[in-house]
Amino acid sequence: MAYFTQLDNNNKVIHVLIVEKEHMLNSEGFEEESVGSEYCKKTYNSETEWKQTFTDGTRFHFASVGYSYDDQRDAFIPPKPFDSWILDNDSLIWQSPIGMPPKMSDEEHSIGCFCVWDENLYKTDNTKGWIIKNPSME
Repeated sequence: MAYFTQLDNNNKVIHVLIVEKEHMLNSEGFEEESVGSEYCKKTYNSETEWKQTFTDGTRFHFASVGYSYDDQRDAFIPPKPFDSWILDNDSLIWQSPIGMPPKMSDEEHSIGCFCVWDENLYKTDNTKGWIIKNPSME
């Protein structure tokens, strides 16, 4: 089986579906993305674009609804999580503008603390943004 995404006019993924390999075979019996795309168009009576997505890292990410397809990179890019985050051009993963979350202590780990991004904090002070949350204090 293979996975295909339906793209809207802005190259946003609006649907992901499974296509049996038999629907991707060309006249010589080889799998071909364009054959699978045409099958999707006919089956779903759709003139929108269909692109194959892969679980093995081909096209960088396995696409989900809300991802974007970038023609130039031939890649699926996840939605931007926060306005301030920057896309890493090598990995196509969104990064915080101040780097990775802070290291937590062994005690923080043991009580289940976790880090979250606070966009408002970053907008107030662009050297801050990560907050360590303690679930027992929530």
